[in-house]
Amino acid sequence: MKKLETEAINTTLETEEGLEYDFLEEAPERLIPRLQTVFRDNLHDIILLIVLTSLMAINFVIEAKLESLNFFFVVILAAGYSLGKRFAVLTAFLTILIVWAFILSDNTPFLIHYNNDSLNFYMTLWGGFLILTGWLGSAFENNKGFTLIELLTVIGIIGVLAAIAVPAFNQYKGRSLDADAKSNLHNIYLACKGYWTENGGGNSCTIPIAKSTAYGYMQSSGISIGVSGDETTFSGTGSHVDSANTWTINSIGSIS
Repeated sequence: MKKLETEAINTTLETEEGLEYDFLEEAPERLIPRLQTVFRDNLHDIILLIVLTSLMAINFVIEAKLESLNFFFVVILAAGYSLGKRFAVLTAFLTILIVWAFILSDNTPFLIHYNNDSLNFYMTLWGGFLILTGWLGSAFENNKGFTLIELLTVIGIIGVLAAIAVPAFNQYKGRSLDADAKSNLHNIYLACKGYWTENGGGNSCTIPIAKSTAYGYMQSSGISIGVSGDETTFSGTGSHVDSANTWTINSIGSIS
């Protein structure tokens, strides 16, 4: 009886060793398919995790915040290709909403190189094209392309974006040109103040005097400017050649 039990135990051990050996031999070949299956089954969660982690890093760690937002075009394109346009577009909407939540809570980090108008303009374009990227990504799925309805929808979205972006850009450009004209008026006024300090306020200040080395006014390209009068009667006008607005400055430096 003991001999039979010993033989049974030995057989069991040999079987387990053989199974372990077979598993170790087959594991390298089966590992990649298993990982592919796990990755495919959890792709929704993986993409959402990438999006949320990247958003946290951009908001709390990365300094170049607006430039870093372009990373999401790659993520949304991959989502559209792998999981279809519905998931990609919804993920794009989620990304846009979270970014806007960050901006509304504290927009200071986003205004390092932009003002409010240019930030709104940039975010409008970025958000619109991010949604389009999710839509376009699905066209590469199984090389199925676009239906006519989808193509017309994309063209319509691009048209809406253009209708929003072009006027916003023109307004931003106009404000930039006007700001340049105002800056030139302010600078020539300061140059004239220096001239009056040295030579008396009863003398008239002219553009050549303000441009002299002693007073250092430098007229910007595209700016048309004119000044006249002494310290008490001084007045000036300035405008940019590409702007319809003309700005004036008085003897106390007030621009209107």
